[in-house]
Amino acid sequence: MESYTLYFPFRLAPNHEIKELDKPYATEISGFSLKISKESDFYSLTVSELTNEEDGKLFLRKLWSGLMWAMLNQELSPDASLSFQEIQHYKAPIQAAKNISKSEGKQLEDADISICKNHPAIYPSGVVVHWNTLFAPSITLPKPPDKTIDYIVEALTMPSPEHVPEDLKLKLALELYSSFFRESTANARFLTLNMVLEALATAKERHQCIVDAVDSCIEELKGLQSSFNENSNQWKAYQTLISEVGQKRQESHRSSIRNLVESSLHSSESNAEELSRQAVNYYSIRGDLLHDGQVETGIDLGSAVTELQDIVVRVLKARFLQVSYPA
Repeated sequence: MESYTLYFPFRLAPNHEIKELDKPYATEISGFSLKISKESDFYSLTVSELTNEEDGKLFLRKLWSGLMWAMLNQELSPDASLSFQEIQHYKAPIQAAKNISKSEGKQLEDADISICKNHPAIYPSGVVVHWNTLFAPSITLPKPPDKTIDYIVEALTMPSPEHVPEDLKLKLALELYSSFFRESTANARFLTLNMVLEALATAKERHQCIVDAVDSCIEELKGLQSSFNENSNQWKAYQTLISEVGQKRQESHRSSIRNLVESSLHSSESNAEELSRQAVNYYSIRGDLLHDGQVETGIDLGSAVTELQDIVVRVLKARFLQVSYPA
């Protein structure tokens, strides 16, 4: 029976590295062979013995989740795509190899397919592959491969890790957290961490009495607006105000972030309420930074980044587990 191989490349942020990968590090998971390799200036995960391409598509989402779990536990900062590439198949492998050799000025073995190293791919095991297009160089900091694989395997053994990238808000939050490691300034790092919480937070409607009051106000504004032509500046000004007033039906961003942190951590952290207050405080500082371009004198933004990162990781881990262990 024909088997398939899944190829999943990823990069790490500058100054990050998975160390001791002079040789690929391999393990077994659920009857499949899982291997991590360093290839020039990037890394790849390879899963072999897949029975069909659909298994590969499912396993790709699981591997992506595994990398995100490793990131949350190791500050691994992976940058990886979930989009498969179109594989180029050669009808005449020998002539194709000659053509590639001539165009690239090097000798190649007979090639059955050509795969770009920048994107994931599923291909039949045993074929001869021509690999092309390397990632740009990067500077790295060491991370042990056994730990990385352990975290990936831990996620793979969860009931439903493939649901993590399907939760679009969680997927966005994890991608934002990965970009946090690539930011070079304390300002950008602090703002990115706040964006992670914003991406996860969901605004709820306020008490019905507030909703009713807002709706009443909107009706009054619409009455005043109706006196003007739709193309007039007055009508447009009223429309802007109506939109702004309508937003008051929902909780503020601060309340949403407070509820997010507290609800995510209440069952795992005894100080969930305190952490939620800290998160709201940092969100207020974020507002000052955006509006004024700086924070108040006396605020150590470096320490704020460290403390907020700890809260963000706790929340992301909690949400990751909630999605991977559906009720």
